[in-house]
Amino acid sequence: MKLFSLIVLLHFVSYLPPNPPPDQSPDSVVRELYQQVVARRPLGIPKGDDRAALWPFLSLRVIQKLGTAQACEDDYLRQTPDKNGKPAFGWLETDLFSGSNEWAIPASAVVDRTKPMKDGTFRVYVRLTYKESFETYGRPPDPANTFDWHVAAVVKSEGGRFVVDDVLRFEDGSTKTASRLTDSFRGCDGPRWVGIKVRD
Repeated sequence: MKLFSLIVLLHFVSYLPPNPPPDQSPDSVVRELYQQVVARRPLGIPKGDDRAALWPFLSLRVIQKLGTAQACEDDYLRQTPDKNGKPAFGWLETDLFSGSNEWAIPASAVVDRTKPMKDGTFRVYVRLTYKESFETYGRPPDPANTFDWHVAAVVKSEGGRFVVDDVLRFEDGSTKTASRLTDSFRGCDGPRWVGIKVRD
């Protein structure tokens, strides 16, 4: 009987989340996430090693959202026989955590400040920096081609630890939200690709 009780206890303990490190805070989880983003520069929905590295920092809601978006992307690919054209969904060439174009390849990330919100979440503001490299254009980099932009990670407590529940991207030179990671999947109706409707 004691052996059975021990097995049940070990089985239960294996499902408990790991204890957060003593210095875990809203800004530390964001700092760790963006260390991975800068190192990996994941485009589109992270897969494979990128997914394994990024998922521990994300809320269950964001993980579910990304899983549903992946199913939608798969549905689009099933519906589209011509694999040579550019996909109609816009997130393929976007880093969901930093932005698109040059914003998709940040060279560094620095947490600027953390703001507690009335709903119990935190907004952690991150300054991202783009620096041209030889790989960018196949020529020596121009140091003048360096610029910064900001994003804000929405952090909440979940299961006794802090996790990122969304990422806000701002309009250029503004604090007005231009887009959210969780709203990045236009053309999807849950896991189904329904297409992007043209607005009148």
